Amino acid sequence: MLGGTGLFDSADRPGIVGVIMAAFPPLGITDGSCGNSSPIGEESSVRIGSNRRGHPAGLRVRLARRAVVTPLLAMTAMTGLVATAGAAPSGVPVLPGGVAVGAGDTAYGATTPPAPPAGQTFTAVSTNTFHTLALTSGGQVVGFGLDQLGRLDIPALPEGQKYTAVSAGGSASIMLTSAGRIVGVGDGGYGETVAPALPAGQTYTAISAGGGGHTLALTSAGQVVAFGNNAQGQTDVPPPPDGQTYTAVAAGTFNSIALTSAGEIVEWGSKNNGASAPPAPAGQTYTAIAAGPFHALALTSGGQIVGWGSAGNLQLAFPAGQTYTAISAGTFHSAALTSTGQVVTTGQNDKGQLNIPAPPEGRIYTAIAAGGANTIAIHSPIPGPDPGTGSLEQITGSLSQLFPGAGS
Repeated sequence: MLGGTGLFDSADRPGIVGVIMAAFPPLGITDGSCGNSSPIGEESSVRIGSNRRGHPAGLRVRLARRAVVTPLLAMTAMTGLVATAGAAPSGVPVLPGGVAVGAGDTAYGATTPPAPPAGQTFTAVSTNTFHTLALTSGGQVVGFGLDQLGRLDIPALPEGQKYTAVSAGGSASIMLTSAGRIVGVGDGGYGETVAPALPAGQTYTAISAGGGGHTLALTSAGQVVAFGNNAQGQTDVPPPPDGQTYTAVAAGTFNSIALTSAGEIVEWGSKNNGASAPPAPAGQTYTAIAAGPFHALALTSGGQIVGWGSAGNLQLAFPAGQTYTAISAGTFHSAALTSTGQVVTTGQNDKGQLNIPAPPEGRIYTAIAAGGANTIAIHSPIPGPDPGTGSLEQITGSLSQLFPGAGS
């Protein structure tokens, strides 16, 4: 036992599931090892980026292949893992926007962002295994990566409309428009690209495309609409608790998560390796959610990260001592944004998906997205002293602001 946490060897017990709160310091953070175990180099680690304002530049904390679980919240399940694409969270703009950078698997081009269109910036990103979507300050969508199945065939909108959110699914691209309409392109073999019509007077307000062929959408009435693959019950939306409405959605591969107006979490479909979201820390509520195929994350009102599900690659091991403002869950890694504009990545690093570079001088990170073995981030100019430029906290925001009512 160290720091009030239990230590389990995921190499010996591959099905171990952990639940960890960021307030508990991860193991092995000082010397890259725990007990007599050997560190695994770049395979699993925690990386804290630099915002060039006195913070450690490119600090990477090497950790042994261990799963860290809190003694009261730990759950175990000997379950088999199926290698599937991770689900990236949908992206909603954070102004003023900036330049996108990528890290991770280069095989499909999904980590090589182009420059934004002339006179525009990128304001939001969403990535999956094969492709990435980036939203521009002019309301356009730029897609890059594997151009198959029509996933990059972004249609033009009617005059006067703009795109306002993007979400990259396994084989589909889902986008939200300023008219509250959902546009979907790509494979669509499960029906995940065709949103049902809403009752008169309602619009769609948030989207999340899963990695296994389903889509979640939030409506202006606080309801969740799910469509597409339902092999594990991931589109069987339960009603929210009495007196509450839904305020955010996150689609994993065969799992679905929603946030309520009371800051509670509702889950359905395949559980994250048999684990369920624990209650929020005392005196706090949940403000944002993110879902991968095997683990999930939630952000609290106190800036902590709570994770549950598979922990064998340290994808739940966020360092303590930070105030987190945004979260994203990939397949076997996770990414978060801090209140100082740093990117923190943790988990598997076999493709370099944790290696987001330090931003250029005078810039901070303002948006993140974790995908299969990819991480995409946007860096923007550091806010000036002029109140009109916004505070750092306003710029970095939380996924409760990025997703209406609340999240790759």
